[in-house]
Amino acid sequence: MNPAAGQTERELADAVRDWAAGLDPRIDEAERQGRLPTEIVQDLGKLGVLGMSVPEADGGLGASTVVFALVLEELAAAWPSLAVAVSVNSGIVAGSIVRHGTPEQRARWLPRLMDGSGLGAFALTEASSGSDAAALRTTARRDGDGWVLSGRKEFITNAKYAPLAITFARVGPAEAGRPHAGITAFIVPADAHGVSFGASEQKMGLLASDTSALVLEDARVGADAVLGEVGRGFGIALGGRPCHRRSGGQRYTYSPNTKSIHFRHSLP
Repeated sequence: MNPAAGQTERELADAVRDWAAGLDPRIDEAERQGRLPTEIVQDLGKLGVLGMSVPEADGGLGASTVVFALVLEELAAAWPSLAVAVSVNSGIVAGSIVRHGTPEQRARWLPRLMDGSGLGAFALTEASSGSDAAALRTTARRDGDGWVLSGRKEFITNAKYAPLAITFARVGPAEAGRPHAGITAFIVPADAHGVSFGASEQKMGLLASDTSALVLEDARVGADAVLGEVGRGFGIALGGRPCHRRSGGQRYTYSPNTKSIHFRHSLP
């Protein structure tokens, strides 16, 4: 494996840097307001940045891990709050659906994470389970042909921007020697019945990167909301990291007229 950046990787990073150079006049006001402007997120969707970790077959750029790191570096240099939001959306959330989602889940949700209409959230942390994620208390119980989730997630990045949150809940009790038993991942739409959000956290920095509680009060989701297998969600939680493909012979160019990143294969 060669982790060094090649020409194709640098071309995409340079394209993002060119775009990010125009953000500076808007950053201070957005940080004061504590919110990323909707049109900036939409621009990232048009650029293709939000889909860089999604395979081409699913409508993304299919970019490599090196590309992802370089793009985040350029975004962070311009606006750290924006880099955090993109990292969660395009890395943890999209990556988890790419790896574990059914074809139907991929077709339904990946476009929502790429088009700039919102930024996905990853709801794992609770007041009593931070680094000890297996201690989570949010529950899920079967109800007819669906599930009912109850609990409260804390410090969730992108919560108020999210069209969906990958949410972890326990469908059965922990077992001796297996505290993670029963933990299951669910794709919970933000507009599902019983889903609400707490007040945004008052932080010392990264103010435009929303950090809020996700509240589940008998939140109802369908049977198709389960991501992966029932009771096997803890592996998804621990593996929540960017999912990428090598960019191979792709070359990237940025068009300032259309504000989009294009790629072509240099080899047939």
